Amino acid sequence: MAEQPNGEFQKLAAQQAQLQQEQAQQDEQVRGILSRILDKDALDRLNRLRLVKPDEVRDVSYRLAEGVKRGAFNPPVSDDQLVRMLDQLGVSNTARPKIRIIRR
Repeated sequence: MAEQPNGEFQKLAAQQAQLQQEQAQQDEQVRGILSRILDKDALDRLNRLRLVKPDEVRDVSYRLAEGVKRGAFNPPVSDDQLVRMLDQLGVSNTARPKIRIIRR
């Protein structure tokens, strides 16, 4: 009976490794699409932003790739178009929450 939980753990670990591998392949495909649809400045901006906000950039990357597939964007997507999209989604550096300090 002691081997059964260990076997389940190995099965779960193998499934998780497979999911991570599939996610990495998907990310690589999206990066390939982005390198074709974004102009140089937009791609540089997205890569810099990826260092700070990887989850948000992954979401934007998938949206861009899907948008091009649907015909919502005409490649190449310029840096200005990317900035507008990032602002709309609240991902850009300028979209920071405002903090008010009230002193008494």
